[in-house]
Amino acid sequence: METNTNTIAQLQKSVRRLRYGMAAIAIGAGVLVMGAMQESDERSVRPHLVSLTATPSKIGSHNVLYRMWSDGSIDTVTIPDNGKRNTGWRIIQR
Repeated sequence: METNTNTIAQLQKSVRRLRYGMAAIAIGAGVLVMGAMQESDERSVRPHLVSLTATPSKIGSHNVLYRMWSDGSIDTVTIPDNGKRNTGWRIIQR
């Protein structure tokens, strides 16, 4: 009888170890996938706006807006006093 009891106890320990091992593998795979997802998000970070400045233009009844970005680039747009833009943003420094 002792051999059967020992065998059953050994099988129960083996099944328990197998379950813990499978849980550890599943958790490890989840952590690995989450880490890979975070890494890809960091690569897609774009420059953000640092400063926006408005000054009067040399052309009468116009204003100039300058935007400075975190990567050091600066772009500008000329806006008439009526608020409508004539052209899009022009990059003046990269």
